[in-house]
Amino acid sequence: MEYLAFSRRLRRPAGWAGKIFRAGLAALAGRARGLETGEGRGNAQTRARRDRRPAVPPVRVSLRCVEATLRLVLAQPALRPLKEVGGVDRRKALHLFCPPAQGKDGSLQQDQDAQLVLLRHGESEWNKLNLFTGWRDVNLTTQGESEARKAGVLLREAGLRFDVAFTSLQTRAIRTLWLALEQLDQMWIPEFKHWRLNERHYGALTGQDKKRAVEQFGAEQVQLWRRSFDVPPPPVAPDSPDYPAHDPRYAHISAAEMPRGECLKDVLARVLPYWDDVIVPELVAGKRVLIAAHGNSLRALLKHLEGVSDEAIADVNIPTGAPKLYHLDANLRCVDTRYLGDEQELAARIAAVKAQTAKG
Repeated sequence: MEYLAFSRRLRRPAGWAGKIFRAGLAALAGRARGLETGEGRGNAQTRARRDRRPAVPPVRVSLRCVEATLRLVLAQPALRPLKEVGGVDRRKALHLFCPPAQGKDGSLQQDQDAQLVLLRHGESEWNKLNLFTGWRDVNLTTQGESEARKAGVLLREAGLRFDVAFTSLQTRAIRTLWLALEQLDQMWIPEFKHWRLNERHYGALTGQDKKRAVEQFGAEQVQLWRRSFDVPPPPVAPDSPDYPAHDPRYAHISAAEMPRGECLKDVLARVLPYWDDVIVPELVAGKRVLIAAHGNSLRALLKHLEGVSDEAIADVNIPTGAPKLYHLDANLRCVDTRYLGDEQELAARIAAVKAQTAKG
């Protein structure tokens, strides 16, 4: 089998993952064939008589369960070196061990595209005030709630359903996800939150009025901070309330990963590991995925999915509350993408985002 030949080149994970991994390979190699793995019953009984301990019954393992377990093991962050093992990256390994699922409910089949929707949160209180928000946790406005509900209606009218959803640790994105799922009558699906999907950290600009920042620093400098790929804003001071270490929801983040101010390049560097390790395995398994997040964390994903250059990404603006549907092929390359909704309304929302630092 192709996946067994590949498995011989893998660096075996340690601990519980290694035990599951080796048990899975044994089953898939035919030594168990869904019946049992581990040592034979006779050997176990002989050892039990010798050690005067009760025999441990053999473990029954189904091939479907093993393949799912192997997919989970391969998705572990500790196995990132697999990207360079044997010339085969970890995503291909996931394809080998767990081919796309088949089903009559619209889930991914071999000849179908993967379904992914990116949804920026609805208008927030600080969007309305035209302030740099970043990691400051603010709520949706009444209009933002309406945008989130309308996004759910658009998804429902497009006939889209979801198996799993992802969002950040910030209220405006979480509530947008909930309001959209409510319109889909899918609030029951699994939902995962992670700081890596947070908005970019605007550093010392957090809380400042965008147009006043233009008056203070100049339009060109502010545009570089807002939309360039690799120019970060001035960092926030460690004793500032906007330094994430002071927020209990980020207590688990290491000092090295704790942002003090980010450019889009930094956001991409923190978003992609979560994309590769957590979201990609769901897509490979045939799950239909909804991600509700923020303008810049979604710009990072858009850049990755659509192959946008470092220069061109500066002109990309994502409107609030507008679902962006992706169809991805078996290698998770973008086959087709489009926003759902009225084109004129979408153009107006994109123009509003672009004009946030315009004078006048």
